[in-house]
Amino acid sequence: MYDLLIRGGWVVDPATGIDGEADVGIDGDRVSHMEPRGLSGRAREVIDARGLVVMPGIIDGHVHLADRRRGGIGHRRLALAGVTTAVEFADFGTVVEDLGTDGAGLNIAGLQAIGPYLQSPVDEGEIRRDTRLAMGSGALGIKIFGGHHPSTPEATEAMIRIANDEGCYVAYHVGTTASSSNLLGMRELPQLVGNRRLHLAHVNAYLRGMVEDLHSELREGFDILRRLPQVVSESHLAPYNGTSGALVGDELADEVTKNCLKMEGYSADRDGLEAALLDGYAGVNSLRGDRMVRLSGQSAHAEWLGAGGNCGLSFPVNRRMTAMACAVERSSGGEGAIGEFLVDALASDGGAWRNELLLRGLPLVQFGALSMLDLVRKISLAPAMMFGFRSKGTLAEGADADVTIVDPRAGRAVCTVVAGRIVATNGEIIGRGGRLYTTPWGRDALSERDHAVFDLDLADSLFVRKGSAGTGR
Repeated sequence: MYDLLIRGGWVVDPATGIDGEADVGIDGDRVSHMEPRGLSGRAREVIDARGLVVMPGIIDGHVHLADRRRGGIGHRRLALAGVTTAVEFADFGTVVEDLGTDGAGLNIAGLQAIGPYLQSPVDEGEIRRDTRLAMGSGALGIKIFGGHHPSTPEATEAMIRIANDEGCYVAYHVGTTASSSNLLGMRELPQLVGNRRLHLAHVNAYLRGMVEDLHSELREGFDILRRLPQVVSESHLAPYNGTSGALVGDELADEVTKNCLKMEGYSADRDGLEAALLDGYAGVNSLRGDRMVRLSGQSAHAEWLGAGGNCGLSFPVNRRMTAMACAVERSSGGEGAIGEFLVDALASDGGAWRNELLLRGLPLVQFGALSMLDLVRKISLAPAMMFGFRSKGTLAEGADADVTIVDPRAGRAVCTVVAGRIVATNGEIIGRGGRLYTTPWGRDALSERDHAVFDLDLADSLFVRKGSAGTGR
């Protein structure tokens, strides 16, 4: 007797090498059996997965859920997109605060952004205090918002070094006050990182042809990554970026917004943004019911004015060539390599929108750029390894019963199972709340919440183990 039996699906599990028809039996929150010849016995609930792909649950290792204006839509959209585990990449504290009302039953971990730090000399005591505060609140570590709100190079180096000293996770959106969120920022990486541990966020966002021609940027960017074998990384596949329309007085507050305007010859100020909105180059991401839509032209301009600039923007700046190259480029192998991919994983950098891992990932399989095993590796197994989710990313016996069931013809998830329970099926959200993952530093803080809390040991993560260099613990 199984609690849940997924019968007749095409199972794709790179950890076990299975790529064929099999049944998956689940008892409680664990996979009990996976049998290519079919499982006998009864089940309290059966999912007929004939004609569908059954894969270990999608782990989206870079999301943004902390937005109280949108009432938890991010959790719901992720669940509908087949995501079983999400890692918040800016404001983990707010996500935890709102999980009871906003959650859709997903596994949640996260980082807390700190900075920017602009003073000289650098106050390393402040950076260390902020880092320890983030860890003590339950975050796995810190996020450096270099591209949007850069710190000095000295402070950026200190943040990476201190996070490594403290034994916590550290992710970096490239850019300092001396460079920018582009190839110039990537050129700083070797000096800033040294042999330390780092998670490089959305590699594709820095290779847009702003500094050199696009082919040259791809070659140089990939060469920089190869020189930093201990760095883990992810990219996304969406054509639009995400940034802010916020103003400080009449000045734009976000450096990425300024970059996007410069790319198409607009002035990097309020006048330039207004012109870009009216021309349709800049768009406003607006909530309509339970979906995010991209407004352009007069409607976008009016919404931006009505919000006083406090709204999300997007620009069509993510090059298709770069997205493809980052998804499929192979590494030279070496210790810690995942399937020989240079960029370890695919993530959405989404939440309320841009949850396109399947929608844009499955065509790569159809076109032969990736195998289905490759795609599942990059959206499930690789992120599980990166963050140290030891029992996720596989459907092997004893693994966490996190499962995504996919209709490959429609290019979408049809059922999302977390810890053995269906949280979304056929467009309906069933799950509530969430399950939190933290380090021993943050367990006490999160245990006070009304959610299940689980420990991660970063020593088991690819973040610590990848490559032959590094000082992460």
